[in-house]
Amino acid sequence: MADLKEFLTKLAQDPDLKAQYDDDPENTMIQANLPEGARQAVLTGDRAQIAQHLGPSGTQAFGVSVNVTITLGITIP
Repeated sequence: MADLKEFLTKLAQDPDLKAQYDDDPENTMIQANLPEGARQAVLTGDRAQIAQHLGPSGTQAFGVSVNVTITLGITIP
């Protein structure tokens, strides 16, 4: 898996992946083969970069604002 949108969708649906992410976000994203740019965007909370990595629909990739704290229950600084 190398796509941020796919990773975030799976993170929202898979409690085991969510627990792994909660324990070690960076290694969880590395294991998911996310590119370093996407990982850094999430780890730093750079919403513009996150939107860019979500693809052509940017901040509307999930049909909602890119507030993944609410949407997925994860915290992006």
